[in-house]
Amino acid sequence: MSPAEIISSISNKFIGARECGEVFFFPSTVQKHKELGVEFEIRLCPALQKKSVAGGGPFTKDTKDQIQEGTRSDAFTPPYNPSLHVGDLQDSDGTNYVILLNKFALLPDHFMLVTKGLPLHVIGNHDPQITQFE
Repeated sequence: MSPAEIISSISNKFIGARECGEVFFFPSTVQKHKELGVEFEIRLCPALQKKSVAGGGPFTKDTKDQIQEGTRSDAFTPPYNPSLHVGDLQDSDGTNYVILLNKFALLPDHFMLVTKGLPLHVIGNHDPQITQFE
């Protein structure tokens, strides 16, 4: 697929993935923060705090072991979930990418441009204080 074809297919793919339950959409808010002359937009989504508890989301403590043992698939390596896979691209330097819908979307048509062939990095147990906002 060409970049234009991929971009034009994202909305329909997102709607279809959401209708079949492969994409979850969570409302979020944006907070702006200026630091050293750079303005950042920080997207806050309180609903994601309960993701691991409610549905055994992708960041459970056993994820890395399950992927290594082959009992859980890695969403960023083939075979891709067909409902989330939008297409593949190659840049002028020959680097290959896959375009995947974000399963836990914070914006409509939320997708990821993922470099193919990089090693898996799984976030381990983290301090719940990091994701707590009041």
